[in-house]
Amino acid sequence: LSKSLELQHPLNTPLKMLDTSNCSLNHADMAYLVNSFHAYHLEAMDLSGHGIPELYPSMFSKLLSHCSSVVRSLTLEDCNIQDTHVNMLILGLSPCQKLQEFKFIGNPLLSQALKHLFTFLCELPMLKNVEFPVPRDCYPTGITYPIDDASLCRFDHQKYERVAEEFNYCLNSR
Repeated sequence: LSKSLELQHPLNTPLKMLDTSNCSLNHADMAYLVNSFHAYHLEAMDLSGHGIPELYPSMFSKLLSHCSSVVRSLTLEDCNIQDTHVNMLILGLSPCQKLQEFKFIGNPLLSQALKHLFTFLCELPMLKNVEFPVPRDCYPTGITYPIDDASLCRFDHQKYERVAEEFNYCLNSR
């Protein structure tokens, strides 16, 4: 990332959209992004496939802080966001009051952690679209992430429907 932005430098117009999904960002790339003027103008970001909570939790929070006044779409699919990371995620998203879309499928979260996150998400005034993972506790015990295609549909559909109904009610009753 840093090399590609340097090659194109100077960019007279800041980046408004960034898709780094599954492209192996390293610490130097993330540090460059967070400390660049682009971070303040990002309206849409896709950081899918990166282990955000383990690899760069403080840089991720700083990035969200920088773009919080403009970010409208955030995709964090398959980022290994777990129950213990939900509070960090909420803190990072709190200033993102213009967020309209949040996608985080493929993360191993239990129903209870998802409910906690959804309670917060329902407070974001502009949020219209949320794509959330099937809760980990809807799958058989011992499922590993990322879930392979053969196991993807092997979950308790009734339990999922109950959970999804609660989440949709929360979003629609704002």
